Amino acid sequence: MAYQRNMAQGESMRLFYSPDRPQTDDVLTLNANVTSVGGDPLLDGTVVVQIVSPSGKTESVRLQPGGEDSWGLFTAAFTPREHGTYAMTMTCRENGAMLETTLAVQGTSREKLGQPARFDVLKEISAVTRGKMTAAEDVRDLLDELAGLPEPEPVVRRLRIWCHPLWAGMIVVLLGIFWTGRKMIGVI
Repeated sequence: MAYQRNMAQGESMRLFYSPDRPQTDDVLTLNANVTSVGGDPLLDGTVVVQIVSPSGKTESVRLQPGGEDSWGLFTAAFTPREHGTYAMTMTCRENGAMLETTLAVQGTSREKLGQPARFDVLKEISAVTRGKMTAAEDVRDLLDELAGLPEPEPVVRRLRIWCHPLWAGMIVVLLGIFWTGRKMIGVI
């Protein structure tokens, strides 16, 4: 149950992160288990991760020791700003080791700001949904037209009492009262 998936592993270092499938603007927790040259957990050291974004920007993140109870654990936080594949290179000065891996960040679909509206697509949507498309200048006419629409006819919903669970429950309760009453007066 305590298994943490190895994202990248070398002779003296292991790198894993959370969440497993990060998206843009998620806070990514980088964790590394680092051992010394002799093989025992490194308590204090300089562990740095160089992160190259898909656009080519390089960011350096220094991992801090996890605490006195976490031998060999180093941790830091990183927030990816763009989607794509990040190249990560982790180095440790004390043991001279280097570990390379990649990180796939999923993008979130956001509306692009400043892009012109595609009126042909909007007209098609309004035609398919039996709606109407108007220009921004004609909004007053649209409001007048909406106010002139007739009231919708009321919808009649029928509830079949004979197939409702309360009906069956009521019958069971009435039969139970009848049976209890017969037992109380002594009729078998």
